[in-house]
Amino acid sequence: MSNSIRVNSSTKKPSTIPQICILTSAWTATPTMPCGAAQTTGGASPSGRRVSKCVLSYVDIKYAGMGPQREVVSAIMTRKVPPRLRHVAVTQSAFNGINMTLPGTFVRLENTVLKENAGHGLYVNTSTGSVQVDRHSEVTHNQADGIKYNFHHREPDKSASDTFQDFCAGASNLNQAYPIVIIATQDKYSFKELDCEKVFMTRGSEFTFTVHFSYMQAEEEKAAMVEVRDRNKYGKVLTKFDLKNNTFPPSVVSRGNSIWIK
Repeated sequence: MSNSIRVNSSTKKPSTIPQICILTSAWTATPTMPCGAAQTTGGASPSGRRVSKCVLSYVDIKYAGMGPQREVVSAIMTRKVPPRLRHVAVTQSAFNGINMTLPGTFVRLENTVLKENAGHGLYVNTSTGSVQVDRHSEVTHNQADGIKYNFHHREPDKSASDTFQDFCAGASNLNQAYPIVIIATQDKYSFKELDCEKVFMTRGSEFTFTVHFSYMQAEEEKAAMVEVRDRNKYGKVLTKFDLKNNTFPPSVVSRGNSIWIK
């Protein structure tokens, strides 16, 4: 039996992943703008959060969306930590206004206009992170969704850069950096019942947790049960379900800066 749970919080691990910011134009070949490595900023998190060195500020992009082979592409495409967008307008593109793949951090639109594009205004494809749009931004009149957030489930890969933890080993760590992937496994030949619980917490009282259930597999249906409560084991039940193969229970969000999982 294997069960993988991804836990996100506002705290992030430092990163040195090189970033690439790509702008496409209807009149020229696709230029590539290297943005350097991601850097961390201060804040309540002891490790800070990942922020790209690439900044797009006071940029207007119109009628974009044609790639070097004359294929239809998004006007702005990013992979990994995205550029910071301030006072950017992407309008009347041939496809999506902006496509962000695996940002792994927070996406923030400040004074940004995504309007009248043939696809989505903003398309985000990731397993971690979130999108924040300030009140001065405008996302409207796009032919598809204004903001499309595609959370893709995946089986944990221990060769990846994620931090893996054994759910049933070790104590809770107040200084833990997030996101993390926790895994609970039990040998099918074991006759010992496995009953584990843990509280995840952060120092900052303004932070909340998001828990994703990425992968589940068992020899028998309903061979295990997962329960998540807000704050501690006496808190409000956020979700409770039996393990079923090939299912992805909805993600849950805590109300405070701690969450209990059993």
